[in-house]
Amino acid sequence: MGGFLSGVFIIPGLQEEERVAVQKRGHQVLRALHGLCIQAEQAPVIAVLCSGGGLRAHIACLGVLSELRRHGLLDVVTYLAGVSGSTWAMSSFYAKDGNLEDIEAELKRRFDQREWDWHGSLQEAVRSAKTLKNYSLTDFWAYLVVSKQTRELQGSHLSGMKTLVDEGTMPYPIFAAIDNDLHSAWQKEKNQSKPNIGGRGRVGGQKAQGEMPGSASDLPSGEPRRSKGS
Repeated sequence: MGGFLSGVFIIPGLQEEERVAVQKRGHQVLRALHGLCIQAEQAPVIAVLCSGGGLRAHIACLGVLSELRRHGLLDVVTYLAGVSGSTWAMSSFYAKDGNLEDIEAELKRRFDQREWDWHGSLQEAVRSAKTLKNYSLTDFWAYLVVSKQTRELQGSHLSGMKTLVDEGTMPYPIFAAIDNDLHSAWQKEKNQSKPNIGGRGRVGGQKAQGEMPGSASDLPSGEPRRSKGS
């Protein structure tokens, strides 16, 4: 998703790409409902919203998705939204084409086997302490603990999930994240231009609308980032 300028945009209604993807997803939702012996003439729009909270949110989101799949309910979900830590789980969910068994097995392998690059993580923690203006325990935790859990997902990008999302095979994703280091610059620019801030903040294989600088579409998905809630 690189090469796009960050900004906040106001777009009433759904974009055409999102409208088409949601319409195709509706066919999948109806089939899933019929499989659950639930009759419906029109697919309802069901969204699953996952909160932030770093490592806790990551594990909780994966647990919710796993249980939804086990009960046959994941296929009736139209939108899957997350912020901060839950987007780490979402990134692996889409990068693995929704294969939750593989995701769980991979997480177990990472924690069972001692292949963590402790030296590299420590170097990054020290570097960030010297360069970040608002360095906190959250940064230390991210580099020394969370990086072990998410490091193999940082190469994935939102554009990689475009095909499955556009075809309606998987829920339409909404990623949300705020980079506190860029927030002051964004606030300054906002005060100078006085725009009417608003927008949708949706992501689906293209530039997000309604996002702030440093949000999920500008960087690889699954990358640990700091926010007040994580």
